[in-house]
Amino acid sequence: MVPAPVTRRAAVTGLVALLTACGGGAAADTAPDPALHSVDPTAGATLVTDARAGSTDPTAIWLVTAVSQRPALRTPMRLVYPDSLRAQGIRGSVTLEFVVDTLGRVEPAIRVVQAAHRALVEPAKEMVRSARYRPARARGRAVRVLLATRVRVGGGGQ
Repeated sequence: MVPAPVTRRAAVTGLVALLTACGGGAAADTAPDPALHSVDPTAGATLVTDARAGSTDPTAIWLVTAVSQRPALRTPMRLVYPDSLRAQGIRGSVTLEFVVDTLGRVEPAIRVVQAAHRALVEPAKEMVRSARYRPARARGRAVRVLLATRVRVGGGGQ
C-alpha cells in the first residue's frame, strides 16, 4: 500500500517542528522579519516524502527521511563573521532551509526559517552556499534533497 502524498507545506512544517524539537529552533523573541521568508527552495517541485512512493522525476526534491543514503558534508563550512557585526556586538543563530543537488552543491534558493537579527542572514547563507556534500541517494541514484541547518553567527561557529 502506498501512503497518501503529503503536501509540501505539511512536510516543511513537520521538518521545522522536528528541527525545533531537536534544539535547532530559536526562542520566540527571535522571529525574523517576514520579508526574509520569501524564498522557497521547493517551489514548483515534487516533494518526495516516502521512499516507497519514490519518484522518477529528476527535478523532485526528497526529504532526508526518504533517502537511502543521506547527504554527507565533504568540505568544512567556514563562517565569515564580518568585523562590522562583531564591533556592534550582533550575534545569534539563523535557521536555514536549502536543497542539495545531485552533484552535492547547495542550490541558490535558501529560505530563512528564523534569524536572531537581519544582519546575520547573509553571513549564514554564504557559509551554507560554500558547502559541498556527497549527494543523497535513493534507489541507487543521486537525488536532490531538502536540508535545514542552524548556524550560530558570532557565537562559536555552527
